[in-house]
Amino acid sequence: MPGGKKQLELQAWAGAAVNRVIPNLLEVREGQLDLAVIGTLEACVALLHRIGRMIGRPFDAPLPLVLSVLDSPPAAERAACLEVFGSLFAERDGLAPARRMLLFLALSPGELGAGRIELLLSGFAGASGLLLMPAPATPEQQEQIAGRLVALGWLPLFVAVPDGLSGRRAARAVDTAQLDSERLGRIIHEMFLENAWTRGERRGASPALHPWRRLDETYRIANRSQAEHIAFKLASGGLIATSEPVMADGSQAPLWSRPEFLEPLSRMEHDRWASDRLLDGWVHGPTRDNAARLHPDLIPYEDLSEDLREKDRVAVATIPFILQLGGFGWRPLAQVRLVGDWPELGDHGALKRRWRRDLARAAEERAPAVLEFLLDPAEPRQCQVGSMLANFGFPVSLWLSRQQEVASLGADPVRRAALLPCLTRCRQVTWDEDVPLAPTTPSALEAMVAERGGLRIERHLAGHA
Repeated sequence: MPGGKKQLELQAWAGAAVNRVIPNLLEVREGQLDLAVIGTLEACVALLHRIGRMIGRPFDAPLPLVLSVLDSPPAAERAACLEVFGSLFAERDGLAPARRMLLFLALSPGELGAGRIELLLSGFAGASGLLLMPAPATPEQQEQIAGRLVALGWLPLFVAVPDGLSGRRAARAVDTAQLDSERLGRIIHEMFLENAWTRGERRGASPALHPWRRLDETYRIANRSQAEHIAFKLASGGLIATSEPVMADGSQAPLWSRPEFLEPLSRMEHDRWASDRLLDGWVHGPTRDNAARLHPDLIPYEDLSEDLREKDRVAVATIPFILQLGGFGWRPLAQVRLVGDWPELGDHGALKRRWRRDLARAAEERAPAVLEFLLDPAEPRQCQVGSMLANFGFPVSLWLSRQQEVASLGADPVRRAALLPCLTRCRQVTWDEDVPLAPTTPSALEAMVAERGGLRIERHLAGHA
C-alpha cells in the first residue's frame, strides 16, 4: 500500500534524524538551542512524537517551537493533530533574536532542490544553526544544497532513510545513535516481566504483562522508546555507547550508584515515561483505568512516592546491564581539541599510519575514556584530519567560536570542500559556550603535531597558544 509505505519511510526518517542529533537535542532540552520543524502536517506530527519522547519535560514550561506546516490543513484539523503536544511544546510565531536553532526539514526526495529549500527558509531570515534534512539522491545535489545552506547560515546534516525501513543499523564502536532499540526494547520488557514476577504479579494480569510476541504495539513502542532514550541519558552524563559489552568509568565508586549522577537521570526517566504516556493519549486520573487511559502517576517526579521514584532509579541503574545483555557497553568521553598547525594530508600514507599508532597509544593511556576530537570547521586541514579520525573510529565534533558566522565557512571553496565531508561524520556541532570541558581550562586535552611529525595528546598548558 503506497500510503502505508510512505508513512513507514516518514517514521523511519524521523527516528534516524532524532537519533542523529541526540547531543544537540540535549541542548534543546536545556534551553541552549531553539527547535524548529518544517514539513507536511503528517511529517511534523511524526517528528514531534519522536522528539517529544526524547526530550519531553511535561511538568516544566513547554519548550519553544517554531512550526511551519506546508500543506495548510484546515485550522480545526491542524489543532486536533497538534493538541497532544501541548504539554511539551509551545508554538511560537516569530524567531527569538540571536538564538541558534535546530531545524528539522522533512521533505520528500522529489522536493530536495536548492531553490525550494531557500524559499522555505525565507521565513527564517537572520537565523542560523543546524539543519537536518533527508539525504539527496546524488553527491552533486548534496554538495550544491550544502553550499547554499552554509551560505545562508545553516550547517546541514543529511540523514538517509535507514535500509529496510526498520530504523536499525549495525552498531559502530563509538556511535551513540546506533543502539538497536528493538533488541534492547525486548530486553527491557523481559526484565520488567521478571521484576513483576518477583512482586507476585502473574503474566497476563494486565495488558503490559504479556510476552513480547503477544504484547500490544502500544507497549512495544513504550519499550523501544525507553531503549532509544538510553543514548540520550548517556549523552547527558558525558558517556558514549560502545559495541563491546564493557562497563567502565575508571573510578572506584561505580558511576551508576552515585546519587548525584543517578537522581537527575531518574527524574529524566520519569519525564520520558510521562511524555510517552501523554503522547499515547493518557491523562492524569486518581486511579489507573486502562480503558479510559487514566494514570495516577502522571505527576511531577518530586510529587511521586518514594516507592515510585525508586522504580525510576532502578530503570536508570539497570542501564549498564541492559546494554551488556544487548551486546553493548559504555564509556566516558574525553574531549580533545586540535591545536597548532596541521600538515596537508593528501596521500601521506606513512604519516597516517604513524598517527594511527600514536592514536592507539593515546587511547590506551586515556582508557577507559573514549577520545572525542573537537575540530574548528574554519580550518580546512583540521577538517581533513577530522575525516581521518572518523575513519579510524574516533568520534569527532565541530566546535565553533561564539562569534563565528556559519555563512563565512562556505565562502572559500577550499574550506567548503573540507567541511562538507566532516559534516557527514561529526557526532555533534557545538559552540564554545556549550563545550562541557572548555578548551581554556587547565584540565582540557589538546592534540598537536609533534616536532618529528608524530601526533601528541596532552593536557592544556597555561599560556599555550
